[in-house]
Amino acid sequence: MNAKIVLFSLLTMSFAFLLTACGGDDDEESLENITIAIKDDGTTSDGSIFSAIDDQNFYIDYVKYSMVEGHLEVTGYDSKGFRGVAKIVSRIAYRGNTLDVLAIGKSAFNSCTRLTSVTIPNSVTSIDEEAFYCCESLTSITIPNSVTSVGGKAFCGCSSLITIIIPNSVKSIAHAAFAYCSSLTSVSIPNSVTSIEWVAFAECI
Repeated sequence: MNAKIVLFSLLTMSFAFLLTACGGDDDEESLENITIAIKDDGTTSDGSIFSAIDDQNFYIDYVKYSMVEGHLEVTGYDSKGFRGVAKIVSRIAYRGNTLDVLAIGKSAFNSCTRLTSVTIPNSVTSIDEEAFYCCESLTSITIPNSVTSVGGKAFCGCSSLITIIIPNSVKSIAHAAFAYCSSLTSVSIPNSVTSIEWVAFAECI
């Protein structure tokens, strides 16, 4: 009888674990694809801090978003308010339009020494030139499977960056993309990558 009770308990625990694991995956997926709505009074649907710059540009949690040809790009940050953690939004409803965030734009976080952590949603398809150039406090980066291109010098000079996981959606690594990442110890490059341009990993000692 005791053996049956133990077996039943183990099966119950295993089933509960599977339910918890599945629930965690759903939560993670929903976070990656969350839509934030900017209300008419300037508040947001999730409590994020919103600040309008003009008709085409605004900040959410001190990260700057810009409307570009029917989509949004991350184009900068508010140096006064930004505290180091950037959680990029995947979709934003603003002034009657719902737009996807498709890119981390050129020089978006250039020389942002405060940046320690960044979450990139799977709406983003490109990380542009010098997007995270000389972000000296950034220690890790996970590039989502949606990204197809990493621009030149995108992470150049990220001297605290230790690990990089490049997804199998990326086909090429541009020039100096990870140059001078002097703390880098691990890089995962998938078979999808067909070209690594000059000095892509220069001075990664």
